[in-house]
Amino acid sequence: GLNHFGFSRNVFVRTHSERFILGTDNGIYILSPEQIKQSLFFPSLTFTNFLLFNKECDFSSDVNSRDRVVLSHDKNVFSIEYAALDFRNAYSLEYAYKLEGFEEQWNYVGGQRVASYTNLPAGEYVFKVKSTNSEGTWCENERSLYVEIEPSFWQTKWALLLLVLIAGGMVSGIVYAYLAFYKMRSRMQIEHDMATMKMQFFTDISHELRTPVTLINGPVENLLQGHDINDSVREQLEVVHNNSNRMLRMLNQILDFRKLQSNKMRLRVENTDMVALVEKCTQNFRRIAESRHIDFVFEGDTDGKKYWVDRDKIDTVMFNLLSNAFKFTPEGKQIKVSVYNRIDGCVISVQDQGCGIPEDYVASIFERFVSLKEKSLA
Repeated sequence: GLNHFGFSRNVFVRTHSERFILGTDNGIYILSPEQIKQSLFFPSLTFTNFLLFNKECDFSSDVNSRDRVVLSHDKNVFSIEYAALDFRNAYSLEYAYKLEGFEEQWNYVGGQRVASYTNLPAGEYVFKVKSTNSEGTWCENERSLYVEIEPSFWQTKWALLLLVLIAGGMVSGIVYAYLAFYKMRSRMQIEHDMATMKMQFFTDISHELRTPVTLINGPVENLLQGHDINDSVREQLEVVHNNSNRMLRMLNQILDFRKLQSNKMRLRVENTDMVALVEKCTQNFRRIAESRHIDFVFEGDTDGKKYWVDRDKIDTVMFNLLSNAFKFTPEGKQIKVSVYNRIDGCVISVQDQGCGIPEDYVASIFERFVSLKEKSLA
């Protein structure tokens, strides 16, 4: 109660009996130091409020009755209010607090009665607070509150397990894809090697077959040039001659395909009369047309103009077109071959009265092994 008076620094006497005489603005005080006793009162501490994001929550009013508070990971901003129950000189009370698990040292905050924390990581903490009594003596009145902030799903063991499984799945997928790619590449290499071996085999066989076919074709041509054979024998020789030429053509195509794969195919162009060249190609099909009663018509007019072409390639194309035309043209119908000039070049046209190509097959005409079903004419 001495704080109600004003003391003067110069009004002080220490007597022989160890008493103190203090002057004030309202008289004097005589004090005997041996009679002054330190207060042993330790005020108890209480939690008065708990705030989440500076707002009261469901348990704000009864936080003092709790010893544990559990918060979700998105509620990691909170404040704890506290007070010491000493009403004699409440304004002289001082406080200190710390959050174990987050802080190591006590925070001495004087008379401040609130502690705030923001963005705390998930984990378990212990909030501790202590105070002085009204005479400024620190007391053994420490109060604790356990605070647990639950981890988010991605911070749990289940999430870790899930991530491990995902990572394992990705690694397994990569390994599987790599092995599948390696296996596919190996299979493709094997298939390529097999195809190369097969093609080499066919090439070798073709080279071997060309010699006997050529030897057959030569004598047949000599016999056909003679005049002392009857019509029946001549007809049979022409069949042999046509088919031997066809075999030579097929063997040459195999060799040309091999050259094409090896990037060794070269065009041998000549300044050519297209009408004469195409007409010569059609002669190979005259007998077939006669035997099947097909009106085989050839029309050619290029005004004597010549074109630079590879005669052998044109012959191969014409043979393919005419073979298909005769294959799909019924007896008694017509096949017409035309050669004529155009501003940008020469046009070779093969028209037949066969089943035709259905519209839905047009996109597949250059695909291998696609066969068109024969349809009757309208």
